[in-house]
Amino acid sequence: MEGVHVMAGEGCDRLKESLLASSRELLPLLRKLIPDDSWPGKGKATFDRETLARLVEARLDGDLKQFENTSEKMDGTPPSVLFTIVDAIAGPVLAALAGRLDESFSRGRWNQGTCPFCGSLPSIGFLSRRDPNDLEHLVGGGGKKHLHCSLCSLEWEYRRDTCPACGNTDQKTREIFFVDGAKHERIEACHQCGTYGLCIDLRECELVPQLDAAQMGLMHLDMIAQERSLTPMAPTTWNSFKP
Repeated sequence: MEGVHVMAGEGCDRLKESLLASSRELLPLLRKLIPDDSWPGKGKATFDRETLARLVEARLDGDLKQFENTSEKMDGTPPSVLFTIVDAIAGPVLAALAGRLDESFSRGRWNQGTCPFCGSLPSIGFLSRRDPNDLEHLVGGGGKKHLHCSLCSLEWEYRRDTCPACGNTDQKTREIFFVDGAKHERIEACHQCGTYGLCIDLRECELVPQLDAAQMGLMHLDMIAQERSLTPMAPTTWNSFKP
């Protein structure tokens, strides 16, 4: 499956009401986590339909300049804080839309490292459990690689030997490392583009974890990777810190 992602070129005007409803639920929670001096407008800014729609469009387009410009208008709140707020509000709305897609959509092989629905990079990956219908030699003796979108949570199959961020397949510049006693939780690094992603081998897990929640429990791996001067493939609440 090749081509452009579903949301490419789509404006967010039709999502205004859903984004506003999401913000009403989530902003009070975020407000408790973010200090006044970092909150947009020094604690006084609000988010109307138009502002939310334009920021989500900027998020989907990778337009970080839009975040910088909006941050300046909000008393210089850090763009990274604004980015986190927009991600938190937009995520559930886009996940609901992605969830309406036919299951075959995400099961088809998408030959890109970015999400086939919203175009975002993955926040985490996993190696699937063994499928009793698959012959072991057809899956290389291991699980199939899947990526989990950092924004809409859609999952799609991807090549195990390729960096999702830059497409690098040179194994001499790619590295996997983990901590002792937890080989199934690993860091997949690409030294060509300087990014890393986390990956869980579900074949070694008794229970299948909820991947958005699992990332919080893997913060120690983020710290290890960033101590090695690697950058998260996709910034999230859990990896946006300095060790």
